[in-house]
Amino acid sequence: YSGLRKMEIQCTNETETLHAITLEMDRLERQVASFDLKLEALSGVTEQCRVLKEFLAIHHSLQLLETETDMKEQQFKTAKAEYMALEKEWFNNQARVLAAHLHDGEACPVCGSVEHPDKIDAKQTVYPTKEELEKSKTILNQVDGEYRDSIAKRNAISEQFASVTLGIASFGIDGQQAKEVYASIEESRVNLDAELGLLRKDKESLLKLKRKHQEKMIEMKELEVKKAEAANTYHEADSSYEKSKAIFEHKLQAIPAELRILSQLVQKIE
Repeated sequence: YSGLRKMEIQCTNETETLHAITLEMDRLERQVASFDLKLEALSGVTEQCRVLKEFLAIHHSLQLLETETDMKEQQFKTAKAEYMALEKEWFNNQARVLAAHLHDGEACPVCGSVEHPDKIDAKQTVYPTKEELEKSKTILNQVDGEYRDSIAKRNAISEQFASVTLGIASFGIDGQQAKEVYASIEESRVNLDAELGLLRKDKESLLKLKRKHQEKMIEMKELEVKKAEAANTYHEADSSYEKSKAIFEHKLQAIPAELRILSQLVQKIE
């Protein structure tokens, strides 16, 4: 009987354990019910953050390129002005250089005059020299190339900026508020990601509990079978005892009352 009682107590304990697991499973089921919706929401805000981040980066690059292009333009204008001034001076000096080699009575190839009263000294240094003019031209070409490269980069970034502007507009976001909106949405993204991290842990816990519940159910069924077997054995033993008791009492009735007590039986025998 003690073995049967022990199994009954064990069954009661296992039932209580199963009940507690079921309650916790129900709680976790309610907890993780919003997982899919929050995962979808995270996907949406992550995409918005990506587009806004790209917009802000391209906008910053465009501002830098616009500043750089303005600077390159000013450098180009300065270099061009310097070169044109030098070129004009150089052409003007060519006549003087030519005149320095003319002789009186020799017709000037420019004006045709045969008199040259104001000739410069042929040994006098003429500014700018051809080398100086070529150097200025080289600088101008270099600055011009840098200016054109800067314009090309600015135009390319401008096209990208137009594209990402349409991108944020599709979310109903105005470019002027992009920085503030990005900060707000990024905060939401971080919070959602943290919530989903906790929910993922809850889902893992729920999965473990379901496995444990299944194992406990199997153990419970096995225990119920053993308890039923023990109960059957007990009832069979009890039935056999009652039957033996009845036979004994029936036989006992056939014995005279005075012989049922050992001391009286001994006296009779003596």
